[in-house]
Amino acid sequence: MLSRQTSSPSLPIDKPFPFLSLPRELRDEIYSYFLLFDSPVEVFSILAPLPDWPCLDISLFFLNKQVHDEASEFFYSRNTFPIRLTIRSEGPPRWLQDRDPQDRDNIGYKIETELMSLWERFFHCAFLPYGFHEFFEARAYTVANDASEVDYLYGTYQINSPAPSIPALRYCRHFRNIQINIIDLRRPSIIRVPLTPSEPVRRILQTTYQPLVHHLKRIFEAAGEYLNIKIDIMSTEHMLHTGRGLSDQQLYWKKYAKARDGPATNSHSDAYYFPLYEDLLRIAWPFTMGPWRSKVRTSMDEVFGDKIQPILRSCDENAVLNTYIMEFKPYYLATGCTWVIIRDGRRFLGQFHIPGKGGVRQDIDENDYLPEEPESDYPNV
Repeated sequence: MLSRQTSSPSLPIDKPFPFLSLPRELRDEIYSYFLLFDSPVEVFSILAPLPDWPCLDISLFFLNKQVHDEASEFFYSRNTFPIRLTIRSEGPPRWLQDRDPQDRDNIGYKIETELMSLWERFFHCAFLPYGFHEFFEARAYTVANDASEVDYLYGTYQINSPAPSIPALRYCRHFRNIQINIIDLRRPSIIRVPLTPSEPVRRILQTTYQPLVHHLKRIFEAAGEYLNIKIDIMSTEHMLHTGRGLSDQQLYWKKYAKARDGPATNSHSDAYYFPLYEDLLRIAWPFTMGPWRSKVRTSMDEVFGDKIQPILRSCDENAVLNTYIMEFKPYYLATGCTWVIIRDGRRFLGQFHIPGKGGVRQDIDENDYLPEEPESDYPNV
């Protein structure tokens, strides 16, 4: 007796999609759906205006080496990476608050900035004309600033800089476009301070952001002449008092200033804000120095645009005459550094540690510190 054997139809076997066999142009088109992002959109908040940063998924990088190399090059070279610097406060350091206002302006001046990018966020304080700087992690900044337990009376250049969190060097060389927005949130008309600091401070304003450029230079220098940096400068004080020809971003910041400060109570011509924008240009100047290409714009270029290049050239000339302006030396902590830490009314003195050299002690009055110095609270980096 014959038996009939029936065979079920064979199921199709899933085969890997031959992605790498596609032309590079088609692969780039596919990368664009996963890796391109639009410029951040500002999300309105009275207390803390934050940009709506893109939500990035770069898991594609880990597929295999060829896809990693192609996708990472595409990601870093085709996108415009935003960096936002918001100038939040100004004035004398805390330890000078009890002095006469005119005396304070001649002694010291603080410019506080928040830096936000896709990879990091921190606060930076520059104390002028001394030329020393503080860095704070964003999450810890409010607590540290409000507690007033620590004041820094002495120091030079960079102190306790944030740990590098920018992309690795092998990616930095692929950067092609960076958009830097410098937004001055100070409100001199409300707190009744001059639009500009005292003359001794103005002379070295161009050193203010040198630590930030130093922090980001791995990106800037790796990409070199292939990198384009666009720098837009605006002041909410100016936005509040003007209404013509504003971009969407400028209208946003005008809305922010109006919600924070109330409607403008006085009116000024654009020329009134020239000194303010001149100072902001000097602050932005370090971002124009290097092998990369840069372009600077202000929110009042219609009447101020022809003054930008002369101001930047004067910064160049000042840097040539004063070579220290062109240098930036990071000072890392060993047993502290030459600053005074104030806790419970006591003052402790530390030391500088310069890489490759021994500690350097400045001459400070014996009453400023205890004979036996405690161990530093900060690690050796």
